[in-house]
This record gives sequence, C-alpha cells and structure tokens, in this order.
Amino acid sequence: MVQQSVSNISNSIEIKAVFFRYFFFVFVGLEVLIIPKIIDEEIYSSIEYVKHIIFLSPLFMLGIPSGMIYRKMKGGLDVEAKLMRSSIVLSLIVGTNIAFWSNNIIYALPVILFVFCAIVESELKIKQRFNLALLLKPLISILLIINSFLLFKNLINVQVYLNLSFCLGAIVWLALSKVKIFKGKLFEINEFIKCIRFGFLITLSTLIFGLFIFFDRFIAKNYYYEILPSYSLAFSFSQMVVLGLSTLNYISTIKIGEAHDRIQKKDLIKLLYRSTVILSIVLFLSFIITKYFFVSYFKEFEFFSYFLLITLSKSIFITIGVITPMIYYKDKIIHSVIILTVAFILQITLTYKIYIPNNYDYLYILLSSGIILIIVSIYNLSLSIRLAK
Repeated sequence: MVQQSVSNISNSIEIKAVFFRYFFFVFVGLEVLIIPKIIDEEIYSSIEYVKHIIFLSPLFMLGIPSGMIYRKMKGGLDVEAKLMRSSIVLSLIVGTNIAFWSNNIIYALPVILFVFCAIVESELKIKQRFNLALLLKPLISILLIINSFLLFKNLINVQVYLNLSFCLGAIVWLALSKVKIFKGKLFEINEFIKCIRFGFLITLSTLIFGLFIFFDRFIAKNYYYEILPSYSLAFSFSQMVVLGLSTLNYISTIKIGEAHDRIQKKDLIKLLYRSTVILSIVLFLSFIITKYFFVSYFKEFEFFSYFLLITLSKSIFITIGVITPMIYYKDKIIHSVIILTVAFILQITLTYKIYIPNNYDYLYILLSSGIILIIVSIYNLSLSIRLAK
C-alpha cells in the first residue's frame, strides 16, 4: 500500500488543474482589459494600489498558511478542527493592522477577509480541492468587472466598489469551500508560533523570488525607460505562460508532503520528467499562439528577446520547483533560501557595478538574471534528489 502511494507521485500532476487555472485566468485578463476602458485612469491607478495591498496581505502572516500545510503533512495537524476559530481572531488582528499602517483603514474588512481566506486556502489544498482553492481571485475579478459599470455610472464610489467586490467575492468563496470556520479554540497562540517556525522560511523564499523578478522591472522603469513598453508586454505574456506551470508546484506541495518520508529518487525524476513534458507543450503552444495572434509584436526583436528570456528562466525555475517541496519537508529550506538570497545580491551587484555604469544593453541584464535563476534551480534540483531515498 505504501509503495503504491509512492509510485503515484509520478502521476500526481493533474492536467485538468492546469486547464482550469488558464480558464480562470481568462476572467483576470478580462478585468485588466475591460476596467481601464470604463473608468478614469487616475481612479484605476488608485484601485490597483489598494488591490495590491489586499493581495499581498497574507505575506504579513509570516508563513502561517505554509506552516499549517507543513505541520499537517509531517505531524498530522488537523487545521480545520483545531485552528479555524482562532484563525478568525488572528485575521482580525493582522488585517486591521495592515489596513491601519497602510492608511487604508476603510478597506480593513476586505483585508481581514483575504488574510483569513489564505488560511482556508491552505485547508483546501490539504483536502486536494485545488480548483476551488484557485477560484478566489478570478471570482473577485468577475465582481470587479460587474461592479465597475456601477462605478462608471456613479451609483457607487471607489471605496464601496472595492469593499463590495472583495467582500462579496470572499464570502461566496468561503461558502463554496464548506470549511467549518467556527471549530477549535478561540486562542491557539502556541500552535501559530509553531506554524511560523516552519512556514516563515517557505514564505521568505517565495518573497525573495518575487523581488528577484520585480528587480528586473524596477531597473527597466528607472534606467531603461525607453524599452519599458516592450518589456512590460513581454512580461505580461510571460505571466500567462508560467501561470499554468505554477499550478504544478501548487499540487506537488501536497502530493510530495503526503509521501515525503518514503519518496525515492526515481519518483522525483519521474515527476520532473512529467513536468518537463508539460512545460514543453505549454511553451510550444504559447509561442504558436503568441506569434499567430500577436505577429506584429514578433517583428520587434526587442520584444521577442525579452519574452523568450523571461519565459524560459521563470518556466525552468517553476518546473524544477515541482520537486523542491522535498527540501522543506526534509528541513533543508534554509539552504535554498541562502542560495537564492546570494543569487539576488549577485544580480543587484552586477547590475549596479557593471551593467548600468558601462551602458550595457538591457538584454544583458535579463540574460544575467535568467542564468542566475537557472543556476539556483539546478542547485535546488540537486538538493531535492539527494534528499530522496
């Protein structure tokens, strides 16, 4: 029975989850296309600012959602039975503080709800209800689109628009989740501290990767502003490609966690092979679709080069990331965090000490960033394989 569950690791990636992720992304894409056409540009900018605060708010939980998954997989923690009621209290405290310190207290309720949704999402992942776990942001996008017409007709103001869209989306999603949110004790401080202990470095690793990607955009905006339109478009197209690939990592976190103590090297290799096949298919289709529908952009060498470098480096990093949950289930995540941090510092140093002072083309900065990310990926790959039996 045990051997059977281990062999299933190589078959754990569900193609339908990737399909649903792309399907859901259609609504996010429609939001980006429709809303700027309906409302004033200045109002749209303020809406995007508040949206980013709400979407990033779970990061201030110091890794508690990731820690919950880790403790469930390694210690059998029953999140729904033990931590849901106290998670409401925690969300109230964290969410209110985020809203207050960001001078957005009027948006305290959506921040509180979104922080709590991050915990419920962890429970859905544990229960392997992946499609529902991925539905929250698309659901909010749909409501933002619908309510933008009310905003355009001045039937509601921006504050009501954002509160209504986020709160209604979160409440509907929580109802669909059917997670019993009033179970457990009211205060479980020790349990949350344990979750932070095991989840903080996981979240930190994700944050550093995000900063790594953001740094390229920061440099383009501040030092190579003439190429920013091409870069921004290439980056957006790249996001569409890696979106589905990130779903593989999303699922493998749970699948590997279920069998972390009995996974063999051959299981990880099979899983990586399957992920690479999916990567190849996604990349092939994305290039064909992009070239067919956006052929005018492909006439620009600049755009195509940026798109190619960004997509390949991020895709390889995320694809190899499918087996890297092995690293934190074996308590070696600190090694990965250190390597990624050193890599990030190296890219910053090269950029400010060599590329910018010597007027290097921006393509060299992207190439450097991509190579460094791939080297980090290879290290994580090697470490993951060595940690398996």
